[in-house]
Amino acid sequence: MNNVTGGDKLIEKIISDARAEAEGLMTEAQKNADAVLKKGRAEAERIRARAHAEGAEATKAALERAQINAQLESRKYVLKRKRELIDEAFDEAKKRFYELDEKSIIGFYVSLLKKECSGGEIICPSSDHAGLVSAAAGCVNDEGELKGELTLAEPIEACGGFIIKSRGYEKDCTLDAVIGLLKDREQTAVAQILFG
Repeated sequence: MNNVTGGDKLIEKIISDARAEAEGLMTEAQKNADAVLKKGRAEAERIRARAHAEGAEATKAALERAQINAQLESRKYVLKRKRELIDEAFDEAKKRFYELDEKSIIGFYVSLLKKECSGGEIICPSSDHAGLVSAAAGCVNDEGELKGELTLAEPIEACGGFIIKSRGYEKDCTLDAVIGLLKDREQTAVAQILFG
């Protein structure tokens, strides 16, 4: 049985696009890192020439420090750029979510409601997707799989998704929260895919 869903295909497409963009950006980042390293080496050479008069030991130590500092700066720059690319990949996922057709978005919300609700909760939809969340809650209620009906409240100011409220707890299922959780959980895997 094929378990690949529209969401999985979207994630695969986003990762593929992000990987292609990452390769180009990593080439650019490596050029910048090489420039930093070259600058560090030039600085090391300048220090070496100045220190030569002060003695061979001082020259060697200064040269090693300059070399190490240049390498550290280069690595820090590459790491910073990788983090930015990962952030961009997840921002792109959010953008593409909004480009999905209504049926796909409702299907996603139905799955999320079934996963996060047990029945009887109050659903506060985001103002931009209030109709879609309402349709999803209606589908879940019609299926009758939960212990009680979901009740819709007034829309909230959020980007996509909804807040689930019940006695003693509240779950943030807005798009920002869902993407944030996904990012926390999958950041290492996405980095591995993008950067090998």
